[in-house]
Amino acid sequence: MGITEGTQVSVEMLPHPESELSIQEMVLELDFLKRGYQNSQPYLEDDMITTFTNTYKEILMTQHEPILFKYLGERLRGKIVSLVVGPPGSPPLTKATTGIVKETTQITFVSAQDSTIRIIPSAKQFVLFSLPLYQDFTDTFVPGITLWH
Repeated sequence: MGITEGTQVSVEMLPHPESELSIQEMVLELDFLKRGYQNSQPYLEDDMITTFTNTYKEILMTQHEPILFKYLGERLRGKIVSLVVGPPGSPPLTKATTGIVKETTQITFVSAQDSTIRIIPSAKQFVLFSLPLYQDFTDTFVPGITLWH
């Protein structure tokens, strides 16, 4: 099936970018490209997210898709473990497994099983625990801090 001179074809406009299915959240499992490679250098997830987003922004990705990723000179291989997909500003679609990486995509990197890669989690993902309100700290001595009654 080919197109020859004089063949009539229909042309349709692409959907407006706002109607695209954006990846709202994505989890990537990472390992070094070379199996068994050892590197004790820790990788900062926040910086990895910025690098990944700049590299793959506006690219279509599918759940379970393998990807290659270069970070700080290291070649990494990854697998998209999970995606949450939906139109921007809307609830996620439950059956969608393909979407477009956007600047607003929340990305989480995890180490693959049996991987030696060390990923330092994003500071945004830590949950801050508050001290119990009922605890009395008047008897607690902390150098440099004076508690007034």
